[in-house]
Amino acid sequence: MRFTDSRAAAPESTTGGRTVGERIAARWPGLARVTTASVLRLPRGSRLKRTLLERTAHAAYEAWNRDDLELARAAADPEIEVHFQHAADSPVAGIDDVYHGPDGYCRAMEEWAEGWRSWRVEVEDVVEVAPDKVLITGRHIGEGLASGAEIEQWGAALYTFRRGKILRVDAFLFSDKDSVSEAVRSVLKASEPEQALARVADPTA
Repeated sequence: MRFTDSRAAAPESTTGGRTVGERIAARWPGLARVTTASVLRLPRGSRLKRTLLERTAHAAYEAWNRDDLELARAAADPEIEVHFQHAADSPVAGIDDVYHGPDGYCRAMEEWAEGWRSWRVEVEDVVEVAPDKVLITGRHIGEGLASGAEIEQWGAALYTFRRGKILRVDAFLFSDKDSVSEAVRSVLKASEPEQALARVADPTA
Protein backbone atom coordinates (compact mmCIF):
# COMPACT_ATOMS: atom_id res chain seq x y z
CA MET A 1 0.00 0.00 0.00
CA ARG A 2 1.30 3.43 -0.88
CA PHE A 3 0.93 5.97 1.93
CA THR A 4 0.28 9.57 1.10
CA ASP A 5 -0.12 12.96 2.63
CA SER A 6 -3.83 13.69 2.41
CA ARG A 7 -3.08 16.97 0.66
CA ALA A 8 -1.64 15.37 -2.47
CA ALA A 9 -0.91 12.00 -4.04
CA ALA A 10 2.64 10.72 -3.69
CA PRO A 11 4.66 10.67 -6.90
CA GLU A 12 5.24 7.32 -8.55
CA SER A 13 9.01 7.78 -8.57
CA THR A 14 10.66 7.40 -5.16
CA THR A 15 13.10 10.14 -6.13
CA GLY A 16 10.37 12.64 -7.00
CA GLY A 17 10.05 15.58 -4.67
CA ARG A 18 13.52 15.31 -3.18
CA THR A 19 15.37 18.42 -2.13
CA VAL A 20 18.90 19.06 -3.34
CA GLY A 21 20.20 17.98 0.05
CA GLU A 22 18.27 14.71 -0.13
CA ARG A 23 19.60 13.96 -3.60
CA ILE A 24 23.12 14.48 -2.30
CA ALA A 25 22.42 12.27 0.73
CA ALA A 26 21.12 9.45 -1.46
CA ARG A 27 24.06 9.63 -3.86
CA TRP A 28 26.81 10.21 -1.29
CA PRO A 29 25.63 8.75 2.05
CA GLY A 30 29.11 9.14 3.54
CA LEU A 31 28.91 12.89 3.07
CA ALA A 32 25.45 12.95 4.65
CA ARG A 33 26.79 11.05 7.67
CA VAL A 34 29.61 13.57 8.15
CA THR A 35 27.17 16.48 7.77
CA THR A 36 24.77 15.01 10.36
CA ALA A 37 27.61 14.40 12.80
CA SER A 38 28.77 17.99 12.34
CA VAL A 39 25.28 19.37 13.04
CA LEU A 40 25.00 17.29 16.23
CA ARG A 41 28.33 18.73 17.43
CA LEU A 42 27.07 22.31 17.23
CA PRO A 43 26.62 23.96 20.66
CA ARG A 44 23.45 23.25 22.61
CA GLY A 45 21.00 26.09 22.15
CA SER A 46 22.46 27.09 18.80
CA ARG A 47 19.77 28.66 16.60
CA LEU A 48 21.47 27.21 13.53
CA LYS A 49 21.43 23.73 15.06
CA ARG A 50 17.73 23.95 15.94
CA THR A 51 16.86 25.24 12.47
CA LEU A 52 18.77 22.42 10.78
CA LEU A 53 17.22 19.77 13.05
CA GLU A 54 13.70 21.09 12.44
CA ARG A 55 14.28 21.22 8.69
CA THR A 56 15.61 17.66 8.71
CA ALA A 57 12.63 16.42 10.74
CA HIS A 58 10.09 17.90 8.32
CA ALA A 59 11.99 16.57 5.31
CA ALA A 60 12.19 13.08 6.83
CA TYR A 61 8.44 12.87 7.36
CA GLU A 62 7.79 14.17 3.87
CA ALA A 63 10.09 11.48 2.44
CA TRP A 64 8.28 8.84 4.49
CA ASN A 65 4.92 10.08 3.21
CA ARG A 66 6.01 9.74 -0.40
CA ASP A 67 7.37 6.22 0.18
CA ASP A 68 11.00 7.25 -0.32
CA LEU A 69 12.68 4.68 1.91
CA GLU A 70 16.05 4.87 0.14
CA LEU A 71 16.82 7.95 2.22
CA ALA A 72 15.86 6.13 5.43
CA ARG A 73 18.17 3.24 4.58
CA ALA A 74 21.04 5.65 3.84
CA ALA A 75 20.61 7.29 7.25
CA ALA A 76 20.54 4.03 9.23
CA ASP A 77 23.44 2.55 11.18
CA PRO A 78 24.04 -1.13 10.26
CA GLU A 79 23.07 -2.05 13.84
CA ILE A 80 19.96 0.14 14.04
CA GLU A 81 17.09 -0.96 16.29
CA VAL A 82 13.50 0.34 16.16
CA HIS A 83 11.29 0.02 19.25
CA PHE A 84 7.54 0.76 19.30
CA GLN A 85 5.11 1.57 22.09
CA HIS A 86 1.46 2.24 21.24
CA ALA A 87 -2.08 1.86 22.51
CA ALA A 88 -3.86 -1.45 21.88
CA ASP A 89 -6.48 0.26 19.72
CA SER A 90 -4.06 2.37 17.65
CA PRO A 91 -4.02 2.14 13.82
CA VAL A 92 -0.64 0.38 14.03
CA ALA A 93 -1.73 -2.23 16.59
CA GLY A 94 -0.38 -5.07 14.44
CA ILE A 95 3.16 -3.72 14.23
CA ASP A 96 6.03 -5.60 15.89
CA ASP A 97 7.62 -4.26 19.07
CA VAL A 98 11.20 -4.36 17.75
CA TYR A 99 12.90 -4.28 14.33
CA HIS A 100 16.60 -4.76 13.58
CA GLY A 101 18.94 -3.52 10.87
CA PRO A 102 18.35 -1.15 7.93
CA ASP A 103 15.92 -3.64 6.35
CA GLY A 104 13.96 -3.79 9.59
CA TYR A 105 13.95 0.01 9.82
CA CYS A 106 12.40 0.29 6.36
CA ARG A 107 9.98 -2.57 7.05
CA ALA A 108 8.82 -0.85 10.24
CA MET A 109 8.04 2.31 8.28
CA GLU A 110 6.13 0.32 5.64
CA GLU A 111 4.09 -1.62 8.20
CA TRP A 112 3.34 1.57 10.13
CA ALA A 113 1.90 3.12 6.97
CA GLU A 114 -0.18 0.04 6.21
CA GLY A 115 -2.34 0.79 9.25
CA TRP A 116 -3.63 3.98 7.60
CA ARG A 117 -5.61 4.69 4.47
CA SER A 118 -3.92 8.11 4.34
CA TRP A 119 -2.00 10.05 6.95
CA ARG A 120 0.21 13.01 7.69
CA VAL A 121 2.29 14.29 10.56
CA GLU A 122 2.15 17.79 11.97
CA VAL A 123 5.50 18.25 13.73
CA GLU A 124 5.01 20.04 17.05
CA ASP A 125 8.55 20.28 18.34
CA VAL A 126 12.13 19.09 17.85
CA VAL A 127 14.15 18.83 21.08
CA GLU A 128 17.81 18.00 21.56
CA VAL A 129 17.75 15.96 24.77
CA ALA A 130 21.41 14.87 24.68
CA PRO A 131 24.38 15.32 22.33
CA ASP A 132 23.40 12.13 20.49
CA LYS A 133 19.62 12.15 21.02
CA VAL A 134 16.89 14.16 19.23
CA LEU A 135 13.19 13.96 20.11
CA ILE A 136 10.49 14.81 17.54
CA THR A 137 6.88 15.17 18.69
CA GLY A 138 3.72 15.76 16.69
CA ARG A 139 0.19 14.83 15.75
CA HIS A 140 -0.54 11.94 13.39
CA ILE A 141 -3.75 12.60 11.50
CA GLY A 142 -5.42 10.38 8.93
CA GLU A 143 -7.96 7.68 8.13
CA GLY A 144 -7.78 4.21 9.61
CA LEU A 145 -7.37 1.50 6.99
CA ALA A 146 -9.97 -0.85 8.49
CA SER A 147 -12.56 1.67 9.68
CA GLY A 148 -12.07 4.56 7.28
CA ALA A 149 -12.71 6.82 10.28
CA GLU A 150 -10.69 9.96 10.87
CA ILE A 151 -8.07 9.35 13.54
CA GLU A 152 -5.88 11.76 15.46
CA GLN A 153 -3.07 10.38 17.59
CA TRP A 154 -0.14 11.94 19.43
CA GLY A 155 3.26 10.57 18.60
CA ALA A 156 6.93 10.98 19.37
CA ALA A 157 10.15 9.55 18.00
CA LEU A 158 13.39 9.58 19.96
CA TYR A 159 16.42 9.19 17.66
CA THR A 160 19.80 8.08 18.99
CA PHE A 161 22.78 8.68 16.70
CA ARG A 162 26.22 7.13 16.38
CA ARG A 163 28.81 8.81 14.18
CA GLY A 164 26.13 10.61 12.18
CA LYS A 165 23.90 7.56 11.60
CA ILE A 166 20.64 6.60 13.33
CA LEU A 167 21.45 3.83 15.81
CA ARG A 168 18.09 3.52 17.58
CA VAL A 169 14.53 4.79 17.21
CA ASP A 170 12.03 4.73 20.08
CA ALA A 171 8.61 5.49 18.60
CA PHE A 172 5.40 6.16 20.52
CA LEU A 173 1.78 6.55 19.40
CA PHE A 174 -1.10 7.20 21.80
CA SER A 175 -4.44 9.00 21.75
CA ASP A 176 -3.35 11.61 24.32
CA LYS A 177 -0.26 13.71 24.92
CA ASP A 178 0.15 12.64 28.55
CA SER A 179 0.65 8.99 27.61
CA VAL A 180 3.28 9.96 25.05
CA SER A 181 5.07 12.19 27.57
CA GLU A 182 5.10 9.44 30.18
CA ALA A 183 6.46 6.85 27.72
CA VAL A 184 9.19 9.20 26.50
CA ARG A 185 10.28 10.11 30.03
CA SER A 186 10.44 6.42 30.94
CA VAL A 187 12.82 5.67 28.06
CA LEU A 188 14.95 8.73 28.77
CA LYS A 189 15.15 7.92 32.47
CA ALA A 190 16.38 4.42 31.68
CA SER A 191 19.12 5.70 29.37
CA GLU A 192 20.19 8.93 31.14
CA PRO A 193 18.47 9.13 34.55
CA GLU A 194 19.54 12.61 35.70
CA GLN A 195 20.28 14.50 32.49
CA ALA A 196 17.19 13.47 30.56
CA LEU A 197 14.59 14.45 33.13
CA ALA A 198 16.26 17.81 33.70
CA ARG A 199 16.21 18.64 29.98
CA VAL A 200 12.77 17.34 29.06
CA ALA A 201 10.17 18.30 31.63
CA ASP A 202 7.31 17.76 29.16
CA PRO A 203 8.46 16.74 25.65
CA THR A 204 5.05 17.26 24.06
CA ALA A 205 4.04 20.50 25.73
